[in-house]
Amino acid sequence: MRLPKLEKGIFLRRLNRFVGEVDREGKKELVHIANMGRLEKLLIEGNIAYLLPLINRKLRYRLFAVEDRGHIVVVDSFIGERLLEEEWKRGEDFPFMGRVKSWRRAPRFEGMQLDYLVEADKGV
Repeated sequence: MRLPKLEKGIFLRRLNRFVGEVDREGKKELVHIANMGRLEKLLIEGNIAYLLPLINRKLRYRLFAVEDRGHIVVVDSFIGERLLEEEWKRGEDFPFMGRVKSWRRAPRFEGMQLDYLVEADKGV
């Protein structure tokens, strides 16, 4: 997956489920958050925010990742899923599951919707 050049800002606050506020070079900028999780331990005022520029959208940026305690964490659910699937397709070996043989996105299981159902070498 090729991403456009990421831009940096300082995360200020989350306004609602889909919108956050970031300081970009001294200006407050609203950004789209493509993750419905609370992310309370990551979306902290002062953390570095990595932004994807958006073209022809209401908001100019989408929050891709944040830096927290020296680690960069992808918070964009959509892109995170695609990156993971690309690793599975390449046959990468994952320490806790081995190689992934097959997967299904968003399967139903006992009345719940899961993110993935994965069959792997180590059978997790």
